[in-house]
Amino acid sequence: MPKTECPSDLNKLPPPQLHGLLASKIKVNIPLALLSAALSGLAFNYLYIEKKKKRYRDFHEEYCVDDAFEDMRKKGVFDSC
Repeated sequence: MPKTECPSDLNKLPPPQLHGLLASKIKVNIPLALLSAALSGLAFNYLYIEKKKKRYRDFHEEYCVDDAFEDMRKKGVFDSC
């Protein structure tokens, strides 16, 4: 049986990391998770919360309590008025 030689590419591969693999992965993954959470929070704040605040602000600027009361009174919502 002829002897086969290993390709030279195999000699260039680094050996696998057997000791401390979890610690080295945690050092990378925790900052990535924190960055992802911070970006998600900022995106949620600016894309949802700020629009909601603006809608509430616009509603309360246009809302007239006296007109709303008169409309409800005319519709018969209140028994005493």
